Amino acid sequence: MNHHFNLLYESWIPVIDQDGVPCSISLRDALVNAQAYRSVSATLPHTNAAILRLLLAVLHRNFGTRDPLAWGEIWRKKQFDAAVLDAYFKKWEARFDLFAEEHPFYQQRHPKVEIKPIQTLLMQIGGGDTYTLFNHILDETTVLLTPAEAALGLITAQAFALAGLCHPQLKLFYTDAPCSRAIVFFVEGKTLFETLMFNLIRFNQSEPFPQSAFEPDLPAWEMNDTYIPERNWPLGYLDYLTWQNRRIQLFPVEKDGRTMVASMTTAPGLAINAEIRNPMHHYRKGENNGTVENAVRVLRFNEERALWRDSHVLLDLRNQAIEPPRALKWMEELFSEGILPRRRLQIGAYGMCTEPGKAKVLFYQGERFEISDELLLNPNLVATLGTALAHAEALRSELGGTSRKLANLFLSFNANVENGHKPDPRDVENLIHHWNGEGLYWGSLETPFFLFLDRLPEDPEKALENWEQELRRAAWLAFNQIAVSLGDRQNALKAVAIARKRMAYGISKVLKTQEG
Repeated sequence: MNHHFNLLYESWIPVIDQDGVPCSISLRDALVNAQAYRSVSATLPHTNAAILRLLLAVLHRNFGTRDPLAWGEIWRKKQFDAAVLDAYFKKWEARFDLFAEEHPFYQQRHPKVEIKPIQTLLMQIGGGDTYTLFNHILDETTVLLTPAEAALGLITAQAFALAGLCHPQLKLFYTDAPCSRAIVFFVEGKTLFETLMFNLIRFNQSEPFPQSAFEPDLPAWEMNDTYIPERNWPLGYLDYLTWQNRRIQLFPVEKDGRTMVASMTTAPGLAINAEIRNPMHHYRKGENNGTVENAVRVLRFNEERALWRDSHVLLDLRNQAIEPPRALKWMEELFSEGILPRRRLQIGAYGMCTEPGKAKVLFYQGERFEISDELLLNPNLVATLGTALAHAEALRSELGGTSRKLANLFLSFNANVENGHKPDPRDVENLIHHWNGEGLYWGSLETPFFLFLDRLPEDPEKALENWEQELRRAAWLAFNQIAVSLGDRQNALKAVAIARKRMAYGISKVLKTQEG
C-alpha cells in the first residue's frame, strides 16, 4: 500500500467554525477560507501556536507585508488571494505529503538512530516523563496515531520540543526548540483570517530580523536539505518559522485498510542560537546584578503567578527596557497610521511551564484576555495599569508580612516580647504555606482585574478607585479566612488581634485609607 497524506488537502487542523462547531480542515482550507473559521482549537495549547506559525510561514512567503500600506491592501480584500495560494501549492504540493518517499513534510531520517514506537513523538511534545505520568503510555504499549495526529505532533515538536539526552552512545543531545520555554503571544481577532492578519508583521530584508546575504530565506519544505547549510542562526524569518529542531521520520502502516503511524526515528536537528529573539516572545532587560549587565529575561508561565499580573510590562510598548511581542507593536503602528480601524483586541498566550534545564513539563497553558486599543496608543493608561498592579503587589507584600507575624505569635505566645521564645523558622514557613494566604488573595482578584481593565479607558480615575476597593476587600478576605481557621484558643485570639492591627496599618499605608 502506498501511503499518502497531503497536508494541503487532507483534514488535520482542528478549528472552530463560525457556528461554534469544532471541525477539522486542510491547510489550504485554513488559508483560502480563513474568514469562515473562528480559531484553531487543538487539544494542547502550544499546538495552536505551532499551527499558527506554520500558516504564517505560508502567508509570509506569498504575500508581502513590507510596510503598513502593503498590509492594508490584503486587509481590504477580507481574504487571502486563492489564486496566489493555489499556484504556490501546485508548485510545492509534493513537499506537503507527510509520507512522500522524497522530501516528506518536516522530516528527514538520521541514518544511525534506531526506530522507536510512535509514542516517542508524544513524549517529545509532552515533556518526557510528564507524558507518561499523565497518560501511562510506555514503550511496551502499542500505540497507533492517525496521520492527522502525527502531523500535529510533528509540527509541535519542531517548535516546542525540549533539550535532553537523545542517544548517549552516538553522543547525540537534543536542544530546545525556538518556542519551548517561554510564552508565545498572538494578537487574535474574531476570525482566523483576522488572527493571521494581525500577526502578519512587517517582513522585509531586515525585519523581523536580517535575512542572510549568502543563502536565500526559504521555508523548510522548499529546501532540498533543511540542515544544509549547517547553521544556528536562521537565514531569515521564513527559515525561523519552519526551523527544524529535530530530525524526525515517521513510518506509516496499514491497519484495517487505513493508514496509521506506528513508529518513528528521532535525532537532534538544528540548534537555535540562544541570542535569537523570538518575535512572538516578550523580553525585558534585567538589573545589573554585579555579574550580568543588562541581562535579558523572557516572560514565562509560572506555577505561582497568573499572567495578568504581568499585563503592565506586556503592554508597556514605549519602555526602552522592554521588547514586546512584535505583533503588539505592529498593531500600534497600524492603528496610528489609520490602516486598521480602531477595535478591541484579544491577546492569546500559549506555551508550557517547564522545569528549568530539564525536559519536564509542569503544565500546559493557553490564556486569552481582551484589551482596548487605547492601551496600545495611550501611555497614560498603561501608567495607570502599572500603578494598579504595583498597589496589588504592595498589598500582597503586606499580607505576607502579616501572615508571618501571625504565624510567629500563633506558634509562640510571647514571640513578640523581648527575649520571648521564637518558633522554628521552618515551622513558620510551613504554617504560612498551609494557610496559602497569597493564593486566596490573588484568586479573588482575577475577575475584578479584568473588569478594571475593561473600564480603564473610559474613566481611569474611577476604575483605579474601584480596583483599590477590590484590593482592600481581597486582603481582608484572605486575612479573615486565615484567622477563622485558627479557632478561639487564647493564643490564637491574641495572635489574630495583634496581626489584625498590622494588616490595617499595611492597607492604610498602601491605599492611603483609614482602616478600623
